[in-house]
Amino acid sequence: MGLTRLALSRILGVKSATIADLERSEAQGTITLKSLRKAAAAMDCDVVYALVPRTTLSGFLEERAQEKARAILARTSHTMALEDQAVESMDEQQFTDIVKSLLDHPKALWK
Repeated sequence: MGLTRLALSRILGVKSATIADLERSEAQGTITLKSLRKAAAAMDCDVVYALVPRTTLSGFLEERAQEKARAILARTSHTMALEDQAVESMDEQQFTDIVKSLLDHPKALWK
């Protein structure tokens, strides 16, 4: 935009050093949204704040359901071993059924 620190400081009504502090905090990831909005408004801009998934939502939920299913089966296996009823390995069908059940009731993924 060609907007200098001095020009921006005049628009915002702050010292030039304050703009340098804003730039430094933005680079360090410590700038506040309030400060960022104020600077953006001075440049006739909007701040757009977004969370962008690293993977698909369905993929994320599937991974979470699988983690939760493994934990459920591990607890069950441990309890059965304590009762001298140990099983040798996790039943894939049980695992699949638990994952499906968790995906059918997504709130259970976070308990």
